[in-house]
Amino acid sequence: MLKLDAPETVQGDTVTLNLNVGAVPVRFSGEGLFGEMTQRDPEFGAELDPREVARLTGLAVEDLDPSLPPQIVSTGNRLCHRAAALCRALARLR
Repeated sequence: MLKLDAPETVQGDTVTLNLNVGAVPVRFSGEGLFGEMTQRDPEFGAELDPREVARLTGLAVEDLDPSLPPQIVSTGNRLCHRAAALCRALARLR
């Protein structure tokens, strides 16, 4: 059961999450439980060494798309984003 601390967190079909990055509205609609939230615009940080990212994720450097370098990207939580060149490489991710 969802328990919210303050009644202002729920208004109509929207629940507002108070996160470290600020208030994030989550809108629910449709049949069943479908939610949609709007995040902050992405902030692009440092590019990372493709060889190290491949090693840490269990991929070969050749599995990675050379035109899209691995990079730290954040919409509130920093993550490393890296494009894989082949779908079958995704099955080998760790």
